[in-house]
Amino acid sequence: MKYLTKEWYELCQQTGFHFGKRVHKGTFQKDEGLYHRLKKRKEKAFIQLEEEVYNLSLGYAEEPKPPFDRAQCKRDFEREQEFSIEQLTKKLPTSIYEQIADMRVFALGYCTREVLVALKSLSKENMTKVHQRLKALDQAREAQNIPENLRRHFGFHDCMVVKYVVDEDLVIEFEADNGYSQYDKVIFKEATILEQDQAVEGSYWLYEELYNESEGYEVHILFWGATVHELTLCCKDIIMLTSLKVGVGPES
Repeated sequence: MKYLTKEWYELCQQTGFHFGKRVHKGTFQKDEGLYHRLKKRKEKAFIQLEEEVYNLSLGYAEEPKPPFDRAQCKRDFEREQEFSIEQLTKKLPTSIYEQIADMRVFALGYCTREVLVALKSLSKENMTKVHQRLKALDQAREAQNIPENLRRHFGFHDCMVVKYVVDEDLVIEFEADNGYSQYDKVIFKEATILEQDQAVEGSYWLYEELYNESEGYEVHILFWGATVHELTLCCKDIIMLTSLKVGVGPES
């Protein structure tokens, strides 16, 4: 990817550090009592919401719905908190991380006013960078002589790859009715892979970039799987199909 790189995608995930955070005057220092009180409050709200959703869901066709499992819900809450702490520890800049007295309390959604101000500033700065990259990409796209049908339809955001075949052509098939495209198959004619980070099958298509080449196109695709990864290829032509085998390509 030239613009929507893995680094850019990671930056997108860092534009809402302040979401859900509230100022609490007791968070300037580590306090076990405060942590357990806030955890109990958050856990109770979590279980209550999950139980409400569960009660509204449909039961089995021929069997009564089993009772809501509060013990399992508590375990789910614990796992979510552990994951949140792990991710925040990895992603927060050192300058902000060092201001947080107790990461457990922060993961519950509470911090000092100074930390909240810093989080809002960081989120705004990252959002500006994200939009700057998108603007640059729009300008680059405008400079490409891409047929209108292909320009409008080439994109499979959130579509999961169920088949990936590399031969003379490269063929990708997607799960039906998945994602934001009316097409479930794309064929890159006479394709040559320039770069591939990891296996594509089972991954989700996120973003794409398409550029003119002297004898076809250069294609950059960002996928999400075990990690975010990229595929870059060049090809002579691009054909998109639905399950009804209706194609859309430069010749359409």
